[in-house]
Amino acid sequence: MPKIKSLFSARERRPLDLAEELFVSGPFIELKGRREVCVQGCRRVLLCTPDLVQLALREGSISVWGQSLCCVAYFAGAVSVRGVICTVSFDEKGGERL
Repeated sequence: MPKIKSLFSARERRPLDLAEELFVSGPFIELKGRREVCVQGCRRVLLCTPDLVQLALREGSISVWGQSLCCVAYFAGAVSVRGVICTVSFDEKGGERL
């Protein structure tokens, strides 16, 4: 599947008023209040417990700390984690390790 960046040049994005964040390489992370975080660009789920969910990214990993956490969706590199989210942190070194 072609990346969005290759579909639109900078000249074409200006008239469409599309956010530059949509065209950067790397994960796209969206927080929906303190109840859900959606991560696009996930390579795999490293750990999934009620208190901690760790996801491997292309460059590093992301950890979601909280209460009653669970992965409710995982499709084509997109993961949704729901629960009471307390902390989201990044580790830029070695996404394939804990």
